Amino acid sequence: MNLSTRIRRWLMTLRECWAVVAEQWGWGRSKRLASAKQSSLGYRGELAAAAFLERLGYRIVCHGYETSDGELDLIAIDGDVVVYVEVKTLKRPGSRPEAAVHRNKRRQLIKLARAFAASRGLLHQRSRFDVVAVIWPAPDREPEIRHHLHAFRDDEHQRGVFRWEH
Repeated sequence: MNLSTRIRRWLMTLRECWAVVAEQWGWGRSKRLASAKQSSLGYRGELAAAAFLERLGYRIVCHGYETSDGELDLIAIDGDVVVYVEVKTLKRPGSRPEAAVHRNKRRQLIKLARAFAASRGLLHQRSRFDVVAVIWPAPDREPEIRHHLHAFRDDEHQRGVFRWEH
């Protein structure tokens, strides 16, 4: 199966991903839970990060892919590369939200990305992990956004499954 077919097939599953997002946002659940999530600092940071990446030419294909193992904040396409994006948001100016992406968090994200890729036939598709740090001191101000390309790799677990963008 060529790259174009794999990407097309993967994008067709976007509807499944949005179903997960709809459930996560509370459609069919308590509206109170949905509004709490949508008003949270983390959620606003994810939306700001998604808009930032779209301005850079990324195509966001999933927001909030969740399994029992955790959540991938954003999944995007950058050219022919699948990008798994972890977003960290804090209020404090001068802070480093990206420092919260420690070894255990990286392992969790790798596991989630593998599950996502396996479920969509993308295990051999080029992919990478980015981290977006958002500092948002006040809702009425613009956030500071830092984008870390290739933030980490799957060196510990790589056995020819993923081909990482360098």
